[in-house]
Amino acid sequence: MKSLIIVGALAIAGIIAFSTYSSVYNMGNTSEQNIIALQKQSESKLSNYATSIAEISQVPTKYKNDLVEVIKATMSGRYGENGISDNAVMNFVQENNLQLDSTVYINMQNAMTAGRKEFQISQERLMDACRLYKNELGSFVTGKILSSAGYPKIDLNNYCEVVSDAQTKKTFDTKIQEPIKIQ
Repeated sequence: MKSLIIVGALAIAGIIAFSTYSSVYNMGNTSEQNIIALQKQSESKLSNYATSIAEISQVPTKYKNDLVEVIKATMSGRYGENGISDNAVMNFVQENNLQLDSTVYINMQNAMTAGRKEFQISQERLMDACRLYKNELGSFVTGKILSSAGYPKIDLNNYCEVVSDAQTKKTFDTKIQEPIKIQ
């Protein structure tokens, strides 16, 4: 009877140990897959932001070219093909009080601000996931189990590095902040 109780206790301890090991192993896998996914999402957001700004920045040139064509067509219609003189141009400009529409530039500023904010949020989510995973790796029991299971399996220095600009990196390296210069 005594040996049956010992075998039963060992079986229960084995089941608990396996369950704990399996749970921690799965947590490590889930954490790493989450970090990888968040990095890819962050990269996607930055790419979409950069692409949209590149596309939006083409609009002012297109707008300018279209405006020039409209002015030429209007002046030709009003003054005839050969009637466009310096005097006629000045009269046309004064009569129509032409102004460049600033909404194109405002839209570009809004897209830039929104894109930067989305990218910032994605980077913060990635850094939070990295911090949580590193906390688990550094904890006593969970860290030992993860280490024995071969975790981390991804290069955390690569995945958990903030994407930053050269000026900010220089500031953090030198510990000297310089004022922003607006040209």
